Amino acid sequence: MSKGLKLEELCRGICSVSQLSKIETGKAQATDSQVQEFASRFGVPVGALQGEDFFAHEVEEQIQLSRKAFHLKKPEQSFAILKRLRESIDPEKRRDLYVKVVLDEVKNYKALSQWQEVAETLQELLPYDSHLSAVERFELWGLLGVAYVRMKQVEQGCQYYRKAQAAFDECLLEDPKYMKLYYMKSDQLFTMGDYREALRCAEIALRMSQEPEYSLEWRIACQGHVATAASKLGLYEESAKHFQAVVAEAAANQFVFQEALYLTNLGLTYLVMGRMSEGREVLHKSLSRMELVQDVQNGFFWCMPYLIFAKYHVSMGEYRTAEEYLSRADEILKSSPQGAAYLTQGVACEIWAESAKRQGKTSEQIQHLREALRIYEEHQAPREAFERAAELADLLEERGDAEALEMYRLSLQYARKYDRIFAG
Repeated sequence: MSKGLKLEELCRGICSVSQLSKIETGKAQATDSQVQEFASRFGVPVGALQGEDFFAHEVEEQIQLSRKAFHLKKPEQSFAILKRLRESIDPEKRRDLYVKVVLDEVKNYKALSQWQEVAETLQELLPYDSHLSAVERFELWGLLGVAYVRMKQVEQGCQYYRKAQAAFDECLLEDPKYMKLYYMKSDQLFTMGDYREALRCAEIALRMSQEPEYSLEWRIACQGHVATAASKLGLYEESAKHFQAVVAEAAANQFVFQEALYLTNLGLTYLVMGRMSEGREVLHKSLSRMELVQDVQNGFFWCMPYLIFAKYHVSMGEYRTAEEYLSRADEILKSSPQGAAYLTQGVACEIWAESAKRQGKTSEQIQHLREALRIYEEHQAPREAFERAAELADLLEERGDAEALEMYRLSLQYARKYDRIFAG
């Protein structure tokens, strides 16, 4: 399946497009010679088409062509192919093909971080929810969850994640071909704060990713998930071991961005473990790799080593150096066309606030904390909003500011919202 023929090209010299339609629907039979010519045009053995669905083969051919166009950075051409396919499929009669095409379109939007389009496109599958398999429902609800979380609608996103978890529990997924589903589930659980279960699913995904059908990039991603979840559980020795392996694999294969990303995580893990000298050395390596990549689309990752260094220097009382790193991180965040992830922006404000606090600049500290709270409120991040509101309330009370009471009420409101969303 590699030629990417249009229907007219597929039929040329064999039969008319209308005749092919009749063959597909069972209203006519293909002759032996037609089957042979179609098989030759598809590049498959005759036996692969005998008794098979011509239309399904053509759809698969066009999907592969769309993927090639997207890989060659021609998204408009890729979307145009998928749009033609969707228009040619009756979802009531060919639900399997319709779902397959829609999910490919969604994957394109996801790769472009066009989350509104991801959500809107997936909504078209909801009328067929009851006809989907458990695996298909898991993918549908999981992708909807990701889209809504990225669109700052965390509560709605977590509701979809719960539906995805319920669908996943219906599946018997021992076969390694389901590795990506375990990876997706681990990612969902991580977002919902269930780090222990996220680690379990990431370990299963990592084991399955060792099969030859999966690329090295997938094995690196799975091991990175294991390391990150282990770190959240305080299993720092295990986390460092996995980060070291991922960094070595990425470096050996010239995956510079992945190397930089996991060097950052490894450096932070070393600092948390008290291995300060090693942590600083690894973070400097991360900075050098990130500057090589300078990927503004991934400003969130690009600025992280700067923020970690800033936090470290604040803790050491080296405020001027810390502010240099913070200023560089701010430049990266502003240069990112889509804006870096809100957590990174919030963390930057928190480090500025901590620096002001240690220097006795309470007014500046309050100003930075208010900005962090604004970011978390805007992005519906209740846990972070609760923490910043509570910190602000304490500061305002110390100053005898009447606003402290209102801020305490706000922190309680976000604490309850967090419990509602994540405790489910």
